[in-house]
Amino acid sequence: MIDIKNFKETFTASCGFRLATYTDSQMILNWRNADHIRKYMHHQDVIPLENHEKWFLNILESTEDLYFIYHLHQRPIGLLCFNKIHGFTAEWGFYLGETRLPQGTGTDMLKKGIDLAFNHIQLQIITAKIIENNTHSVYLHKKIGFQHCNLLHTNLKNKKSRIIHVKYCQQKNLSPIT
Repeated sequence: MIDIKNFKETFTASCGFRLATYTDSQMILNWRNADHIRKYMHHQDVIPLENHEKWFLNILESTEDLYFIYHLHQRPIGLLCFNKIHGFTAEWGFYLGETRLPQGTGTDMLKKGIDLAFNHIQLQIITAKIIENNTHSVYLHKKIGFQHCNLLHTNLKNKKSRIIHVKYCQQKNLSPIT
């Protein structure tokens, strides 16, 4: 089981990821409020600076969440997070904040994120909740071997939406989604 506080104190950049720091706050806010990201978030309203700063300070101090900035050619281009880390399980989320990136960048980031999860954080199970109309994310999760668990129903922006719940287990005994 991981000690989050110790991990944050000792982790050095790996797999293209570094831990998010307070200096990333404005960049992350810009990414979170970008139309191409916000439309696929569970909370789709524009985030005011004050709300973001409060949230960001909380996640930096959290003992059950890890937030990473992903770099390509020494340039920050995306965010990967592991939330609700309990035992050897966590829920992840990610987005590429920058646009006009080489094809395959998202897949590469996620494959490296799995390596980060299993070989550095010592997780064994990663889960995710994907808004069904985020077809690219659904495709990416399927492509890298996540398993479909169930379908949840919710309201987003006063519209009924479906959330696909997926998981990836370190054990390779599960076949990919077909």
